[in-house]
Amino acid sequence: MPGTPGRLAHANISTKVVHLTPETRRFLMRPISTYIIETDNALFTLVVTESDDGGPYNASYIGTSPKFEQTDTDDDADPVQEDIEGEMEDQDFDALLAACHREIVERGGDIISIEDISDDER
Repeated sequence: MPGTPGRLAHANISTKVVHLTPETRRFLMRPISTYIIETDNALFTLVVTESDDGGPYNASYIGTSPKFEQTDTDDDADPVQEDIEGEMEDQDFDALLAACHREIVERGGDIISIEDISDDER
């Protein structure tokens, strides 16, 4: 009986074929590289993913500027830190990384350090 504690309700389960669009395909991508990038004015995390179907590599990054939180005593003031986000894709992994680095420099200042924190056991 449905709703009775300790008993499972029977479910009507059906199988459906799903055709993936480029928008939904990116949710089925696996991370292949992850980086922490420090710039003059911000701190970023950059993740590069790939799909099983041979599609383009996808990169997304999120950063915070300034990289250190500043104290503000005025409760009505705008937030002191700003989130910086971006996403791009390319068939060529190296070209994609170079494009991401250029955009990160443009938005966060010169790159100070890049740390590869990827899982080596992919």
